[in-house]
Amino acid sequence: MSPSQPVFIPSNAQSASSSLLRAMVSCPFRLLLLLSVALFLAGCSAETRKARYRQRADAHFTAGRYSEAEVEYLNLLRLDQLNVHAIARLGIIYHENGRIPRAAPFLAKAHELDPANLEVNLKLGLLHLSANNPAEAWKLALSALAQAPTNDIAPLLLAQSARGPEQITQARQHLEELMRSAGATPALKVGIGALLLREGNIEGAEAAFREAIALDPQSPSGHHALGGLFVMTGNISNAIAELKTAAGLAPLRSPQRLQYAELLGRAGQPDEAERVLTEITRGAPDFLPAWIGLAEMALARRNYDACAAHISQALARDPRHVEALLLRGRLKLVQGKLDEAIAEFGRLASIYPRSPFVRYQLGLAALRKGDTARAMVEFNAAVAIEPNYDDAVLMQAQLNLRRNNPQPAINALTDLVRRQPQLAGAHLLLAAAHVAAGDLNAALSVSRQMAELFPKSAEPLYTVGLIQQRQGNRAEARVSFEAALELAPNHWTSLEQLVEMDIADKRFSEAIERVESIAQKLPTAAEPYYLLGRIHVAQDNPESAEQALLKAIQLNPEFRPAYLLLARTYVNSGRHVQALEKLKTALAGNPADPTTLLQIAIIHDEAGNYAVAREYYERLLAANPRSSVALNNVAYLYSERLGELDKAYDAARKARELMPEDPSTADTLGWVLYKRGEYAWALALLQESAERLKNHPEVLYHLGMTHYIMGHEEPARDAFERALQIDKDFPGSAEAAQRLAILNTISTAELTEVEKLAADRPDDPIVLARLAGFYRKAGDIDRAIELYDRALQKNPRNASAAANLAQLYVGRDNDKALHFAKTARTLMPDDPRVAHTLGRIAYDSRDFAWALSLLQQCERALPNDPAVLFDLAHASFSMGRIQEAQSAMRRAQQADAALAQSQETRDFLAMTGICLDPTGAQPATKPESVLQRDPNNLPALAASGVLQGYRGEYRQAIATFTRVLELCPTFSPADKHLALLYARFPQDEARAYEHALKARRSFPDDTEVARTLGVLAHKRGDYRRAVQLLKESVSKLPTDAEAFFYLGLAHHRLGEKKESALALQKAIALDLSQPLREEAERTLSQLN
Repeated sequence: MSPSQPVFIPSNAQSASSSLLRAMVSCPFRLLLLLSVALFLAGCSAETRKARYRQRADAHFTAGRYSEAEVEYLNLLRLDQLNVHAIARLGIIYHENGRIPRAAPFLAKAHELDPANLEVNLKLGLLHLSANNPAEAWKLALSALAQAPTNDIAPLLLAQSARGPEQITQARQHLEELMRSAGATPALKVGIGALLLREGNIEGAEAAFREAIALDPQSPSGHHALGGLFVMTGNISNAIAELKTAAGLAPLRSPQRLQYAELLGRAGQPDEAERVLTEITRGAPDFLPAWIGLAEMALARRNYDACAAHISQALARDPRHVEALLLRGRLKLVQGKLDEAIAEFGRLASIYPRSPFVRYQLGLAALRKGDTARAMVEFNAAVAIEPNYDDAVLMQAQLNLRRNNPQPAINALTDLVRRQPQLAGAHLLLAAAHVAAGDLNAALSVSRQMAELFPKSAEPLYTVGLIQQRQGNRAEARVSFEAALELAPNHWTSLEQLVEMDIADKRFSEAIERVESIAQKLPTAAEPYYLLGRIHVAQDNPESAEQALLKAIQLNPEFRPAYLLLARTYVNSGRHVQALEKLKTALAGNPADPTTLLQIAIIHDEAGNYAVAREYYERLLAANPRSSVALNNVAYLYSERLGELDKAYDAARKARELMPEDPSTADTLGWVLYKRGEYAWALALLQESAERLKNHPEVLYHLGMTHYIMGHEEPARDAFERALQIDKDFPGSAEAAQRLAILNTISTAELTEVEKLAADRPDDPIVLARLAGFYRKAGDIDRAIELYDRALQKNPRNASAAANLAQLYVGRDNDKALHFAKTARTLMPDDPRVAHTLGRIAYDSRDFAWALSLLQQCERALPNDPAVLFDLAHASFSMGRIQEAQSAMRRAQQADAALAQSQETRDFLAMTGICLDPTGAQPATKPESVLQRDPNNLPALAASGVLQGYRGEYRQAIATFTRVLELCPTFSPADKHLALLYARFPQDEARAYEHALKARRSFPDDTEVARTLGVLAHKRGDYRRAVQLLKESVSKLPTDAEAFFYLGLAHHRLGEKKESALALQKAIALDLSQPLREEAERTLSQLN
């Protein structure tokens, strides 16, 4: 047995005893004596080894040498696979070392074998709590408290597992009662405090935690709880003090030490946090959470080599440790190794397919790669597994917004903020969703509610100001931005908005005064001096602008906007030659000075001296390969001016890796990807950039162009309009205006105008799509296909073109229709129209199960669409779900008056009615008349077979249902009918059995199927199976004499006389018919 794969195999003691007895009977005495001695010695040897393994393991365990103890306990399990002591200790070791997936099966097995093991039960309760199974944790906590009322862990476990106000109150009352009966302990006080905190009684909770500390100042639990409360209330200095005390009192392997280190990292003390974690790894190198903590810190500090080393330490001790593997994938992600990251997360998903965290990380990796379709699939999967996984819900909503689909985002986020009102990001995204839906009043209401919830945060007020601007309320917007700035003087976006408004209103003195005031408050910040530079540029005061921008660069040499504005100021004022001479003089004294090299490069770039700019960028990168500003700028230069896309891509990727959160690197890489034709990835990056650089016209232009090439008319129009409103003269403004004009023209253009546009712009995706739509409407399908095909060749990820081609090929070329539908489905996995098209094609291709799955998904998104409901009805019927099919068709009938009157709808409902109840009132439409019109009509064939069986026309019914299965092998009721029909003919019992097995799989709870299969199993000699099935049958049909008869015979064949007699007597009492009655009586006489 491998140490990494424990197997619990119960020993077969009875079998072993029987074998030994047989050996004793058959062997001569001398051989028997030798064998007995050998067996005795072997038994002694095994028992001795077990005792030795246990003794060594326990010694290691007591000394805290868990790695050595693990080896010895596993050795013990090889000899005794159900040794509860070893199983329990291994579960505890794995839990203590943070190897949770490994601990779970051991703790569960130990609890099964020894339900009274207190330590096992508590650790199992903690596992249930972390796995979002509070009900089981609650039971284990109550059991532990009943067993040991003064236990240190159980009260807090009970407090944390309580759900809802009633259970929280119940838990608090229970702990208070224990205090009265067993006396106050720190653990009971901490549990009560935790419950008071959950009730919103912060003062009461703090008092309880302080009482816990007073009862025992050396108990870490009270200090830990009080520190957590201080973290929650924002009192970080006191939180650090309390958690430091808790960590000092707690053992090395403890959450107190981990959380103390985490808080230090969050509080800007990473060196001290690293020291705490390193101390743990030295004393307990097998405690994996400490290695994971060190790796997380190294990742946050971009020390990728150290991060990899710490991950390796964890994986060396547990190669399948989920957190370590996830972290390794995240490391590859931030390093830009996207394919490796996706492969890493994909492997994890195959091992842990039900882990929402793995699916979420896989979604993030796909998103970074630009595969928004796969990202959405993974985020959807994460939310389906864990509906309250807030991060996944947020990303799901964000992607819906990027795909111009705000309503699902609004629904999900409304629920999220109701459930988690403290999540500021959810409120911000909900406001953005309402803006995207065009409901500015709702967006404003959400933002104002957020401002009330977070009165010390500037972001809600800033959002209010942005919405007021869009509503045209500039005066109110100004007040909101000023209020945001009052709360947070370093809220640069609010300051930038106020400066832009001041510049637009020519209020230069007021703007300068405002910015200089901020600069005095924050003397080391570059942003105020950059904004001063912008004000001076607007005043046409280049000398003052230069002074301010040089100061900004001095304060932050990596502040790219200051370099760009300074270079533009030099060029526009005709002073760039003098600036370059001054910079070259400075460079002579320090040839590798990065700031000077960067300034020279940017000035040459702005002046149009692209070859010289390239030379200086490359000199700078030779000296400092990690200059993100130089990499980002030279990438843009390679792409826009020098036509070297491969070099542009390499530089942009490196810049993005160095600054993965910087919107300017997202914009540059996105635009390079656009130029390379990688539109989906480009779109993901440009959407991210535009979300954060809302007032940068060039970014919006790049976003608009990407939407345009992908055929997204409305998002493209919105981006172009916003860019041109901000600035009518930016690089790309002419192209933006031209594309916007096309979008505005084709929205109302007639066919001849669009044909003229197509002649001028033969590869324009928007024009091609609009012209194809005209031809499609006119019935010229061939020309429509040609145009959609041309659009798809221009951009293979044009989902709209693929979806239209799929629809146009249905009935003309179903193979091509299926190909294009699958392409569209891959690109738009959540689009209900694509799912509908693909569902129809799958149905026509006889893939009924897939068709039903697709149409069910579509119906969830479009619950009242009559066409969807009509197709869903047919797909449901093909899978044997007759009642669901009937219900869907009735809903379709209610949704569409024309559909309600159609012959096909009336026929379908009439035939399903017969299938469900052949004894009821017969409809006016007979199956025969429907089959005359359509001999392969599935509902009519099924209805005909049902009526034939009902009338006793068994052979005709068999032929009809056989034809049904030829047309639709997934129509499971046909198997049931054929099993019952063939069972009537002894020569066809083999066929009956074959169909009965299939029917049993489809209808596991069907009494008729169980009865038929039971009788057939008896006739085939499978008496044990017959007993099982017939017992099930008679429990539901207690008056079925024949079923009791065969049950009695099966018991008889198995030698179960008592059971046989009871069943046969019951059959006779139920008036069993001849000749079965005679056989039953004969068998009973034999039994007697």
